[in-house]
Amino acid sequence: MVTGYWLLVSGSHYLPITTHHSPTGILMFRKGSDKGTIAMTQFTIMKRISTLIIWFFLLGSFSGCFSLQPPNKRIETVPQPLSQTNTISETVDKTKGAVQYQKTLISNNVRGIAADSDNVWIATDQGVSRYIRKTDSWVSYTQADGLVDDAVNALAVDGNLVWFATDKGVGQYNVPTNTWRMFKRQDGLSSEKVSSIAVDGNYVWFGTESGLNRYDKTIDSWAVRSKKDGLISNNIKTIAVEGEYVWVGTGADKMSRDDFRFMDVREKKPSTGGVSRYQRSTDSWNNYSKADGLIGEEITTIAVGEDTVWFGTYNSGVSSYSKTDQTFIGTYTQTDLLVSNKIRSIVVDGNSVWFGTANGGVQRYIKSVNTWVRYTRADGLADDHVTWIHVSGNDVWFGTYQSGVSKFDKNSGKWTIYAKADQLADNDVRAIAVDESGQLWIGTAEGLSKYNPTSGEWSNYDKKNGLVSNYISAIVVGSPQIWIGTDRGLGEMLADNRWK
Repeated sequence: MVTGYWLLVSGSHYLPITTHHSPTGILMFRKGSDKGTIAMTQFTIMKRISTLIIWFFLLGSFSGCFSLQPPNKRIETVPQPLSQTNTISETVDKTKGAVQYQKTLISNNVRGIAADSDNVWIATDQGVSRYIRKTDSWVSYTQADGLVDDAVNALAVDGNLVWFATDKGVGQYNVPTNTWRMFKRQDGLSSEKVSSIAVDGNYVWFGTESGLNRYDKTIDSWAVRSKKDGLISNNIKTIAVEGEYVWVGTGADKMSRDDFRFMDVREKKPSTGGVSRYQRSTDSWNNYSKADGLIGEEITTIAVGEDTVWFGTYNSGVSSYSKTDQTFIGTYTQTDLLVSNKIRSIVVDGNSVWFGTANGGVQRYIKSVNTWVRYTRADGLADDHVTWIHVSGNDVWFGTYQSGVSKFDKNSGKWTIYAKADQLADNDVRAIAVDESGQLWIGTAEGLSKYNPTSGEWSNYDKKNGLVSNYISAIVVGSPQIWIGTDRGLGEMLADNRWK
């Protein structure tokens, strides 16, 4: 099975996207005010696909794709044909000492990537490009070939099938038979403006501006759920399948994405927004909004514990939801227990839950004694604006916006601050990860730092050591490589500390 990590950045404000599968599940970015800002970038996505290949692309900047291939340790551009005026910049292939133009995309305006063991599929505003691993070749598909529309909003791989979401319906491509099929309103779609796709066994879920659609592959039939059926909003933004549940995020606020129209957001009536959850074993839906107990409808972070789901909001506080009782069991705001309603990170840590805020430091909820503890600069936290929380054994690491990293020892209660004045490359911390040996990797705006907790030694890396850029935005720990995302592309550190 192909696995991956996605990192998403908003160009207008901090938007943490969390994942329970990656130690580097949050990426923070502020357009215009931070160092290394890419002027045109509106959304940046990085996906790690197994250990075969990594694709990095900029949606808003129309900069195309870059391919990082661990087997031959090369970073390559995937340019458009050289005759076009917006060909992406040259990249030197150091293994051959020359610029290599080996592959072409149908467009540099990339909207999505999906992969299986044989292919990598890339959705753009002008069609779909397919990279065939075995032959190291590319094929492109447009409406002339059978694609329902050239502007593809999303795609998903489903065994031998590939699904495409567009503003003119859904496309299905059968890889072995090289045949196409399309689905429109007359086939059962509630709307042809399709924004998202999620594969769920024999079902495929599609989000549209007019509700949620489920296609049953076994009987070739469609079912539609909308507000009249109980869905919290018809404006479906995203769908996620996780274990027993399908979580559906809906939109309350209208968002303009005119540059690449990831989805159509025009609605006749404003929706309340919130969260809908589908439980497959009971074939039942639960919808959550303010009326149902959700403290706010602009969610910034979600943490799933053994028995509780925690929802952090942009400026409304926190809600807790009991998975056992299937009900909200608490709301927390500045009027009662929280020091700030601006929640930026939540991490479940056994019997404790950690909350990082934008202006009030950190709070720790100890469930066994129903006690809240607050940590601020006065207690040892480097800064009260916390952007990142990572738990590693007895240590809890906190990344801050401008003041470095704090480490809290849960056993002794001791705090340690690592800032630029000590060994940290810079106080503007952007990413934190821990490798298999327990070493801490910290990405900053001025380079990469590595801390060995056993020896207490620090090592710093920057462009002089081979790093592609000093501005680190993401870290993914591999085995044995360390992948570094920067504002100038991707870097890979090998086990012997060599850079590729």
